[in-house]
Amino acid sequence: MHRVVSNFINEALVKFSLQEFDKDAIWAVVIGIVLGLVVLSILAAFPGEPLDIVYGESSEKENMRPSAAVNDEKIPNLHGTKSSQSQMENNESISIFQILNILVYLFLFLGIMYFLNRDYDNIATKWFVRTFPSEAATLGLHHVEL
Repeated sequence: MHRVVSNFINEALVKFSLQEFDKDAIWAVVIGIVLGLVVLSILAAFPGEPLDIVYGESSEKENMRPSAAVNDEKIPNLHGTKSSQSQMENNESISIFQILNILVYLFLFLGIMYFLNRDYDNIATKWFVRTFPSEAATLGLHHVEL
């Protein structure tokens, strides 16, 4: 199996003129693509249990609209009821999925900043000093050459 994949990659290198690339980097890309396809295939085959998400509340909204035949004493009761959206806004607990979503974006942002700083001669720090000079001085970053 290893020999077949290795021959395939060598033929692809020759065919697409990719000899100047490191073979380890190409292996990393191939492994990443294969693992991604495996994960996507597993998720497509076993999507998991559906969540109890209501997509649209048109029936509730139609029931809450006062018609011409409704008398004035029923209107305060209709406006006094809370919709599920306002109840969700009052819920201050954060689920594990919301935390994971935040962490994914945070790690992506921090990774981009790390690689930009490493590859482009401290560019994120230079941008921070130019954009926020007083904050940079407070943090002691005013000695960075621009």
